[in-house]
Amino acid sequence: MRTLMTVAAVAAVGWLPPAIQAGAQDRPLYPLASPPGMIHTEDGWREPTVAAALEELEQDWGGGRTDRPNHPARAILRQTFGPRTSAELDAFADRLAAMVLDATLPEHVQHNAKLALMGAADPDESYYMGGAPSYYMGGTPYLRAFDLLVQVYESGYDEALFTIWLVDSVRGPAYLQDVLERSERPPVCSRGPWLGSEDDEPECADWWNTVRRAPWCRAGGILYRDAVNEVLILGSAPPRPIDSAPIPDGLPEHAEDWYRRCGIGQATPPRQTPPVS
Repeated sequence: MRTLMTVAAVAAVGWLPPAIQAGAQDRPLYPLASPPGMIHTEDGWREPTVAAALEELEQDWGGGRTDRPNHPARAILRQTFGPRTSAELDAFADRLAAMVLDATLPEHVQHNAKLALMGAADPDESYYMGGAPSYYMGGTPYLRAFDLLVQVYESGYDEALFTIWLVDSVRGPAYLQDVLERSERPPVCSRGPWLGSEDDEPECADWWNTVRRAPWCRAGGILYRDAVNEVLILGSAPPRPIDSAPIPDGLPEHAEDWYRRCGIGQATPPRQTPPVS
């Protein structure tokens, strides 16, 4: 099973995240798309300060907003607007890691902080931003952000795992392979939507939430998804219930083993309440 780690560097700064302002979500939308990483003020667009970047992370990106709340923090870590000392960058990045791990914050704030670390570490912004030049931060990748994403994942923030894979095409897959190899392989359960076979292991009782979301299944699902999707698409078989979906032919051996324990075929999660026996 995964070994949890503490983020010692984060705890050392003794930082407490700012209180979320009651009216933070009522800020007017910007009239134009923001220059990458800048913050809009009464006097126009300005380079972000650390305090202003942290305040931006409180915003919920949605409802037609043209700015991205994580961009100013990402620009600071990438030193888009000028050099900063290693101590300044490390202290700011540690604050972001603390925000990701702080379950008392709204989910969108945790998500914004995670995206800021992701964008700071990414050596290839053209992939991360989907090829949109107007969003490029430039600057210098802050490579320590990758290590912080690993630490927040191993401290219990599961949503960082896919981010780790996405942000670095070399270190990301290597880390997920390590997670796969050091995690406990779950049992093979019956493939029914509620799993009630008397032959199943006790862990199978809540397969959808326990087995499927176990580190071994989550890491394998990311590493093998291209191989699995290719077979499923080429197979062109009609969707079938989970309990009758066979293991697809043509999967590599390692992907087949993952699919047998964790895959759900072309089925969708059950929408109705399981029948009461």
